[in-house]
Amino acid sequence: MRLRVLLLGKLRLHDDTSTQPAAGFESSKVQELFAYVLLHRRRPHTREALANLLWPESGPDQGRKYLRQTLWQLQSALEPHCPPHLPKLLIVETDWVGVNQSSDAWLDVAEFERLASGVHGIRGDDLDSPRADAARAALALYTGDLLDGWYQYWCLSERERIQNQYLGLLHKLMRFCETRSLHEEGILLGNRLLSYDRAREHAHRGIMRMLYLSGDRTAALRQYERCVAALDDELGVRPDRRTRALHEQIRSDQLELAAPASATEGTALTEIAARLRSMQMLLSDLQCGLQQEVALVERALQAGEPTPQPGAPLPA
Repeated sequence: MRLRVLLLGKLRLHDDTSTQPAAGFESSKVQELFAYVLLHRRRPHTREALANLLWPESGPDQGRKYLRQTLWQLQSALEPHCPPHLPKLLIVETDWVGVNQSSDAWLDVAEFERLASGVHGIRGDDLDSPRADAARAALALYTGDLLDGWYQYWCLSERERIQNQYLGLLHKLMRFCETRSLHEEGILLGNRLLSYDRAREHAHRGIMRMLYLSGDRTAALRQYERCVAALDDELGVRPDRRTRALHEQIRSDQLELAAPASATEGTALTEIAARLRSMQMLLSDLQCGLQQEVALVERALQAGEPTPQPGAPLPA
């Protein structure tokens, strides 16, 4: 029996034998304590710090009392989901509380961040299919913003951090789809980006290109109008030069079709083969020169002559 904790969207807890919410987590303070410790699972937390976080208006003694009660409630709620032969999820000591890294509990945020880390630092254009699939799996986990409806200050900063990871994945996978001519999927991803920020100009450009390349020039032109309106409403600015140039290319029906991925990959392989042939010729020249140098030295030794300097011409 494995506890599954979902923090993306609304807080939900259940085990792998049932989709029903786990009992014992109804208290808002139990939920907040549990969510905070899980989100900061890589380090232990002193009881004093937790008490100050959850009950900032209470004195130190009262805060520690509330924390003891809440920890007892939380441990009682977790007990049915942590059989005796398995490591407990929480480590509760006299002075600190932490997450047991050996626990087999499943956390959606942890899995989301693991998948996102696999494409960190890689441009969308450079994604390969396995990494694109990992990005898709991460996006599927993002069923909503972190702890939707919570407004504690520590939650707001974590929500923004994870949301930025999500938006970055959307952008990368959108670019991957565009370079692979997966226009339908790419347009859907672009619209998901715009649902968070309708003034994201690069998303508008990507959608414009994919609409045009999929054969819908009219929709591509309408997308430009939506971009103009969004930038004016949100920022009071006009589209930048790249967006205007793209609009003109689409309007005049002069946007070049992108080469399919197979053709692009074929061109890259051709270039690599040419470089390798060039290196092979260079190595052949070096080998020939080395043989000449060896012959020069051997002839000088046989004749009892001073050894010529490397690079000198062979005697006739």
